Amino acid sequence: MVKHGICADLKEAALTAFQAGVDIDMCSMAYNRYLPELVEEGKISEEDLDRSVMRVLRLKSRLGLFEDPYRGAFGKTDSHVILCTEHRSAARKAVCESLVLLKNEGEKSLLPLKKDRQTALIGPYLKCEELFSAWSPTAKTGDTVTLLKAAGELEEYSFTYSQGCRLDTREDVLAKSRESSVEDLRKGVFAWKLPSKEEDDMLAAAVRNAKDADTVVMLLGEHRSLSGEGASRGDITLPENQVELLKAIYEVNRNIVTVVFGGRPLDLREVCLCSRSVVMAWLPGTEGGHGVMDVLTGCVNFSGKLSMSIPVSVGQIPVYYNQLRTGRPKDPVLDEPNYVSAYLDSPNRPLFPFGYGLSYSRFSISDAGVSRAQIEGAFDPDDEESVLLTAGAEIENLSERAGTAVIQMYLRDDVSSLARPGRELKAFKRISLASREKKTVSFAVTPAMLAYTGPDGKRILEKGSFTIWIGEDSETRNQAGFSLK
Repeated sequence: MVKHGICADLKEAALTAFQAGVDIDMCSMAYNRYLPELVEEGKISEEDLDRSVMRVLRLKSRLGLFEDPYRGAFGKTDSHVILCTEHRSAARKAVCESLVLLKNEGEKSLLPLKKDRQTALIGPYLKCEELFSAWSPTAKTGDTVTLLKAAGELEEYSFTYSQGCRLDTREDVLAKSRESSVEDLRKGVFAWKLPSKEEDDMLAAAVRNAKDADTVVMLLGEHRSLSGEGASRGDITLPENQVELLKAIYEVNRNIVTVVFGGRPLDLREVCLCSRSVVMAWLPGTEGGHGVMDVLTGCVNFSGKLSMSIPVSVGQIPVYYNQLRTGRPKDPVLDEPNYVSAYLDSPNRPLFPFGYGLSYSRFSISDAGVSRAQIEGAFDPDDEESVLLTAGAEIENLSERAGTAVIQMYLRDDVSSLARPGRELKAFKRISLASREKKTVSFAVTPAMLAYTGPDGKRILEKGSFTIWIGEDSETRNQAGFSLK
């Protein structure tokens, strides 16, 4: 509050926060330094302070912190629990389920990798041990299973390995930014470091390996320090040296699978152009190497879905599926270039929408349906238990391989007192299907799903029409409707 200019100093901030009902001050130490003084000055009463302290004590009691202050941490069993076989297995499974297949084109798709084909693993993430996120302060690189190590355990596959280029860190990006000041940019000077002989040699070795391979798996992405708190970038494409590497490989071998690592969506247009298959691996953690290879080789099927939209370009940001409806919508059929909510040089849609993700299996979804077209009565907008109706569809696995479909239900209040999103995710289910199997998936619709928070902070459930969508991502057009009277 001091830095935002709301309070003159930390003491005033402590008083303002306390009067607003803030019970816990974690980092500024304002309460620790100034609450006694504020009480002595009569600006805070002891009774109010006691009530605040009691709320904190009740919270600690509910969390069991009086009986076990560190919740099992630092106990005698830690060495037998941390990185134990059971936990590593769970981490490996989590990696497999979080990977998202964005593209896998062609009748003879490159994924899963084939045992009888020569595969070149190329990229700066080949040997990288920093597969954990920015908020993993206790993680140790020596505990990480790299892609190189995991691939080396697959004796039935024929792999070659090349790093190709170095992995730029936060320090590298900052250094390059400092080299090109605003004054330099105004003059048209952009001072990037020239590649070293070592980097030239890495690139040449990678190109040789790619020429001799049937399939190339590119292991690219942002370093962990380039995402997370305090890591904004004006350009969210892959680092320049990685783009150069990808293009060089593309010139000698078009059978490219690109696995993208990083903690956020990136501009993947260049990647999609040069790759027949694209996988978003995020920052998969300690068992990242094992999990990624499990899915690339087909031991585990893809089932992950995007938890955020991937933009076409940085100019689309912010881009998200649950945006408010616009007053000048662009008709998806008619060509209306003027005075509508649309870019002149880019689509409105993201490159890959929220909820998107392919599989080695192929699924079909029947028309969405609802159990009741009309509902009458008054309902509690906070009621999460009562079932007003059910919405559902039939899911079929059309392929010869068992797989898991993640079926999503979106909902819209068609007319409301406040502007509302075009659609909102309300529920999803993971449905496992054997080859050619059919299952019916249904979702219970409750009053709380139809309600929203009004300007007075109270929940509102208004009568009127509602639309439901059921599909595999946020752009599904498979819809049904009902009304509340």
